[in-house]
Amino acid sequence: RKPSSEQLNEVKEGEDEGGDDEGEEDEDPIDPFEVPEGALEKAMWLITRPIDFSLYYTIPQCGIEEKKHLYLVAFFMSLVWIAVYAYLMVWWIIIMGSALNFNSTVMGLTVIAAGTSIPDALSSVAVAREGYGDMAVSSSIGSNVFDILIGLPIPWMIKTGIIDGFESEVPIKSDYLLAQTI
Repeated sequence: RKPSSEQLNEVKEGEDEGGDDEGEEDEDPIDPFEVPEGALEKAMWLITRPIDFSLYYTIPQCGIEEKKHLYLVAFFMSLVWIAVYAYLMVWWIIIMGSALNFNSTVMGLTVIAAGTSIPDALSSVAVAREGYGDMAVSSSIGSNVFDILIGLPIPWMIKTGIIDGFESEVPIKSDYLLAQTI
């Protein structure tokens, strides 16, 4: 049996009057100048200042009504910062591996792989606990698809097309290429 139009209007009125909004919190925009309370929180606040300020001043906060139209700028600036942080992370891992006398391949396959997979796993667990199992699965698949379709080809296209010209070749040096692709 379908609900009557009066019942539907009652439901809509209840929503308009501030009905049950579980899970939907109105968060204020992040203020990087606000100092937290505890000692550990203050230490983390101080350590993350360079990152917070760089993101705060270069990425528009689309949660503010006047800046909602800048969502594409925010998206592309987020991609720029991801690229910058990824470059720095790889560079620092290579330096750390050299200092500890580890092969850069070993460092890449362990430290960087774990550092990039653990946040995805934690976010999938968090949304699965909220009852969104399909979102957890699509998140894990979607991030890998994005990495393969965007993260790998764009740097290769920049290197082979822009930096070296279109006549360049990228040598692949692997004794186990067949085993790795199977």
